[in-house]
Amino acid sequence: TEFYQNNSLLLDGKIVHNMFSTASPTEHACLVKPVAKYYSSSSVLAMETQMNLVIEEFCTHLEKRFLENGDTCDLGEWFGFYTWDMLSQLTFSQTFGYMQKAKDFDDSIRSNALGADYFGLIGQIPFLDSLLAKNPVVRIGPPPLSNAIQFTVTRLQERFEKRKTDKNRGKADFMDHFINAMEEHPDIVDTQRVLVYLIGNVVAGSDTTAITLRAIFDFLLHNPHALKKLQDEVIAADFNPDKAVPYSSARSLSYLDAVIRESMRMHPSVAMLLERYVLIVLNQKCIF
Repeated sequence: TEFYQNNSLLLDGKIVHNMFSTASPTEHACLVKPVAKYYSSSSVLAMETQMNLVIEEFCTHLEKRFLENGDTCDLGEWFGFYTWDMLSQLTFSQTFGYMQKAKDFDDSIRSNALGADYFGLIGQIPFLDSLLAKNPVVRIGPPPLSNAIQFTVTRLQERFEKRKTDKNRGKADFMDHFINAMEEHPDIVDTQRVLVYLIGNVVAGSDTTAITLRAIFDFLLHNPHALKKLQDEVIAADFNPDKAVPYSSARSLSYLDAVIRESMRMHPSVAMLLERYVLIVLNQKCIF
């Protein structure tokens, strides 16, 4: 439905839809086609080394900043720092630096949360978006993600220059994938579309992942018997405490898998009714 359309971006005075904001099945298929393969399990797992760097940094910060000093840690807040840095690493091979600075230093995380509130509210009256956040005269709405967008633009410009001279840059990240998509599908993907893919990758993946992690730990802390059972399973697996656990090994822990799945069932990361038009069947004919 039109509920999704205010999730689009306003770039150079033009509204640009993404895979989530378009209500057109044809446009959605067109936008997904060039990049779908990069979200397959095998493609994402090829970035596991990059993920491990961020996981190990996260654990180091928790140990040095809180465990050793006995200070109180706002784990929910730190999950936000961690997931934004994780998605940044996977997308640009460089973190934003939220964990290093231990704060939302550019207000992007807060701005994105306010944007989600705006989306859920204004999505119920879609035409208001053109008068508020998309107002060409005076913008009225949540703060724009200016710093995150500028970071993305700068990294993209740097990558274009680097690819001219360095053809073998090692492990590919999502930025490499999206630039490859532009080369393979020039009729669909241009530089602006690459920018939209990049921003969407970080914004859509960061908060939803943080929400899931918060839900998992909240449910465990409210159910000590489940926490104890999970701890016993992890300890019995005898993983190397100095390194991130490989995904294949973690995936084999049946109770951990159950905890994650049940937490996501009980507390979906997108707490909204995702509206759809449904078909009405009359006399064997489908109409809207």
